[in-house]
Amino acid sequence: MRSRVVAIATAVLFLLAVAFFLWQMTRPGWGFDFRLRYNELTCLRAGVDPFLVWSGKAEIPGLKPYTNEAIAYLLTAGAHSFVHTYTPWTYTLLYPFALLAYPAALACWRLVLSLCFALLLLFAYRTAHRVRGKPTDGLLALAAVSAYVSLNFENGVALNFGLLLAVAVCTMGWFLNRGRELAAGVCLALLMMKPQIGALFTLPLLLQRRYKTLAAGAVLCLAGTLPPALLCHRSPLDLILQVLQAGVYTRRTTFFPGCVYAALSRHLCAAVPFAVSALLGAALCVWLCWRLRNERDNLLVLSAPAIVCVAWTYSTIHDRLVYALPIILLVCAFCQERDKKIRAALFALLLFLPFAVLYQYFCWLIPNVPPSLIRASFIWHSAHELLSLFLLAGFCLWLSRDPFRKEAA
Repeated sequence: MRSRVVAIATAVLFLLAVAFFLWQMTRPGWGFDFRLRYNELTCLRAGVDPFLVWSGKAEIPGLKPYTNEAIAYLLTAGAHSFVHTYTPWTYTLLYPFALLAYPAALACWRLVLSLCFALLLLFAYRTAHRVRGKPTDGLLALAAVSAYVSLNFENGVALNFGLLLAVAVCTMGWFLNRGRELAAGVCLALLMMKPQIGALFTLPLLLQRRYKTLAAGAVLCLAGTLPPALLCHRSPLDLILQVLQAGVYTRRTTFFPGCVYAALSRHLCAAVPFAVSALLGAALCVWLCWRLRNERDNLLVLSAPAIVCVAWTYSTIHDRLVYALPIILLVCAFCQERDKKIRAALFALLLFLPFAVLYQYFCWLIPNVPPSLIRASFIWHSAHELLSLFLLAGFCLWLSRDPFRKEAA
């Protein structure tokens, strides 16, 4: 009777989370990140490099550079005119959307994200179900992942690449477990749409000597740079270098680099604190990957960069969807663990992870929130982010010694 009640409650939570996700996907006026990409593709279709428009060196009627001050207008009609800059191979992937009118392109993109959500849920169910062969284990994984994704409210507001990256991480581990290194390279190329996310995933691949995967990812990114270079008559190398020149990845929107910056910025130029925080994050990832180097299950190995990549350099809330992979492993460990105290600790961590995103509800949903309350909620988020980093890192190290790795290989 008790197990049936738990199963029903888990199913209800899963259905509510899915409903909330679908509500986000159908909200009119949302999707400012996708709108920025669409505007940049409009520049490319006109033969103009979006970076030149964003930096004020070129003009296109009706479009203007995106600035930090533009954030206040992202949910208004003014967002339709902003242009930013992005990795050139991302433009190649998204170019078919630019051939459609914006409403149709937005609908298609929402459909793509919904498909990614469905694939992520399918992966979660099959991975958890594999541990003991019980449907209730898969149902718990569905509830945990769907709750984490749907509570990540900013993903629905921005319609960014977070879900696509989460699927890429899980799929890359699945391919590597089956020795399909070239297919894993396609997933790596998708992760490099956001270099601050994808860069750390090269570390475990280097330690495992997965040179085919690294080469496939590099070739796809370089090949994806050629079409934008031809469209705007620029050198492919220039397009790659100007992504770094834009300074996007040195923003202090992540707690870990922000702490380093606050400690050092009074005495050093801005580039030094960023470099120090990036090196610290990379060192943490290398250490975790080295400790997991003999692990047979690549899902666990890839959890190390998935955990660190959201804290070592510029990232926002919607980038944290790559936490889906360690969350799935948390569910698997919880389901097969027999010790009640360890099960309680795993379940507490499982509940703890989604609640970092609470502060964004103050920003997006609640009108006229006092600035002091927003600051307090942001401090909560920052502390949660840093604590999650160390808790999940410890979980990975504990799991590498656990019998689960034999079941998951």
